[in-house]
Amino acid sequence: MLACGSLVGGHCDTPNTGARCYDIQGLGVGVCLHPNLDDDEGSAAALAAASSAPAVDANASSLKYFGFYEDDIPTTGAFTNFHSASSIPDAIAAHAAGLSVLLLTQDIIGIESRSLKAGYKDRWAAALPTLKELISNGTLFGFNMGDELVWNGLLPSQLVEYAGVIRKDFPRGTATLWYNEAGFWLDGSQRMEWKDFAKHNVSDFAIPEALDW
Repeated sequence: MLACGSLVGGHCDTPNTGARCYDIQGLGVGVCLHPNLDDDEGSAAALAAASSAPAVDANASSLKYFGFYEDDIPTTGAFTNFHSASSIPDAIAAHAAGLSVLLLTQDIIGIESRSLKAGYKDRWAAALPTLKELISNGTLFGFNMGDELVWNGLLPSQLVEYAGVIRKDFPRGTATLWYNEAGFWLDGSQRMEWKDFAKHNVSDFAIPEALDW
């Protein structure tokens, strides 16, 4: 889902999908959602109905972090408190806007084909002083390793190594380490084949112990 701002009630910029922009909690800012998703035909209607529910305060004590992937801070910043930054300048800007920030580390480490890119330890070491400063001064509260890396081809063992590199320099409690994966291993209540998008066997997939979330 993508934030769609002033398009509420209209069609999203996703040609030939039929996606529409649904208002959330009556805030006048919504998200793009396809109305006929195969796995959840009622999702669009449910999302639209949410506009009549009591408004949710993103700063309420019961809700610690709330945000979107690919958000637009000028649009979503009024009702979110979390941002996944794609770069250090992006992280600094988000922090200045009052958001809690995780920094994407995938481009620092580098991934090539099914492995971490050669020289990744050197690239990480070069970035480390800046990253430690950003954690220390509160610009960041942690790191986002990337989006669906194993589904997109990374070996599970390389994912574990990647997480370990970050955790070694940021012990648990000093920085939050987050990662999300595709649902290649689960379809409703039925186990699917352990295959990535290219049909590689990934039956050795395991959630890295270094992760917090």
